[in-house]
This record gives sequence, C-alpha cells and structure tokens, in this order.
Amino acid sequence: MKIIVLAGGYSNERDVSLNSGASVCKALRERGHQAYLLDAFMGLDWDSNKLEEVFNQEDGGLGIAADIQIKEPDLDALWASRPGDSLSYLGPNVLELCSMADITFMALHGSLGENGKLQSAFDILGIRYTGPNSLGCALSMDKGVDRTDAWSHPTEMLFPGYSMLRSLLQMVTGKCIRRCGRLAPSVLAWCKSRL
Repeated sequence: MKIIVLAGGYSNERDVSLNSGASVCKALRERGHQAYLLDAFMGLDWDSNKLEEVFNQEDGGLGIAADIQIKEPDLDALWASRPGDSLSYLGPNVLELCSMADITFMALHGSLGENGKLQSAFDILGIRYTGPNSLGCALSMDKGVDRTDAWSHPTEMLFPGYSMLRSLLQMVTGKCIRRCGRLAPSVLAWCKSRL
C-alpha cells in the first residue's frame, strides 16, 4: 500500500509527533508498504508532476526525524524557516500526497491532528485516514464536553455508538407515532427497552 505517515506539524508536540511518525513509517516499510514520512507543516518541495516518485524514495522521508531530540520547538523559528509566504498550516504538496496515498496514517499530535479540522478537510476531499472522524476529534478536544458527557452516560462509554442508536430510535419512534398515531406494541416495546 502507498501510505503517507503525516507527522510534525506546527505545535509544541511537533518533535514527539515526528519521532512516533518515524517509528510507524519504519515499521510499515519493513512490512513491504510504500510508506513516506511527511511533515504536515513543512510539506515537501517536489515537482508536482513527479509526486508518485515520493512513494519509491529509498529513505521513505525518515531523514526529517533523524536528529529529533524530543524538546519543545521554537515555533517562531520554525515558521521563519519555512520556505514561501503561505499562511497555511499545511506545507507544499501535503494534500496532493495524501490524496495519492491509499491511506494517510495520522501521527500528528496537538491541535492540528486532534481537533477535527484536518479530518474535516480530508473528509471533504475524499482522503482516507486512520483514527476517529472529525466529529469524534472535535468532541474529544473539548475536555469539558468530553468529561461531562462520558461520565454522565457510562453506557455510551462502554458501547460506542449507543447514543446514536438511542437518538435514531427516538427519532424513528417519534416519526412513526406522529405519522401513524401508534406503533405496533412489540416494536414500541423493543424501542423503549433500548432507550
């Protein structure tokens, strides 16, 4: 498989992300995949007509993580070191390479990789990726919502999707009652037993 391991980015957790991304990329390459470690913020300055070649690079992009020291980066210096004057948090060719891959492995830490915005963009562009969808990311980043809802609804913690099922059943039973005036007693009993 062609896999982009998306790491780095513009956050205080950049070095941790590059380090873990490099481990993932190396493991994928050892298993025969055409994996490439890509820094989401710096991107890859590459001829856009030859991007397919990236997946065949001998080092798999692992060079960007060779001297990582796992320390908090100087974000101002990082921004200044980036070529060009783009205000985007995604570097050159990031979206193009992720689109070309069979899947993008999300090894980003911090808000860019965890708040759901990048996942939303990927959803819109049809880019396949690992991890939770944009809504799951957004909800888990809001610690107040995450803690309150999780502990007040333990069934939902144990059975992911339970709240969706409950909402769907409420919607269906409500519509049926409004349209038909009643539900078959066995259907209503089944629905109520699951609410």
